Amino acid sequence: MIPTILFQPPNGIGLGHISRLSAIALAIRYQFPNAKLPFVVEGGDHLLLQSLRLPFLTLPHRDQLRKASWAAWTGTESMTMISYLSECLVDALQPQAAIFDCIPLRPMVHAVTKRSIPVILCVRKM
Repeated sequence: MIPTILFQPPNGIGLGHISRLSAIALAIRYQFPNAKLPFVVEGGDHLLLQSLRLPFLTLPHRDQLRKASWAAWTGTESMTMISYLSECLVDALQPQAAIFDCIPLRPMVHAVTKRSIPVILCVRKM
């Protein structure tokens, strides 16, 4: 079986978070060249992940949801949307494990734990 491991850094711009998880993904890729190693990130394009040839999917960043373009949605509606999108992504990707860095996106954690997918938390000393 080809393993699928989901990676989720806590925000869209934290290169420290993304670089830590991408180092883990590259080490896994070295051991298992056919592994599926999708990242779910908040925000737009991620050149670091592109340059490393690591696949990623994006969710709207929580700061984006507070802008005027999303004013028609309440905070509760926005979080409900993120929750549903997180659940859909987990269902579609069917990971055998999820690796989060520091404080992950809560809806993604709920989607993963609801399905009893093993969780790995990457933390750093501060």
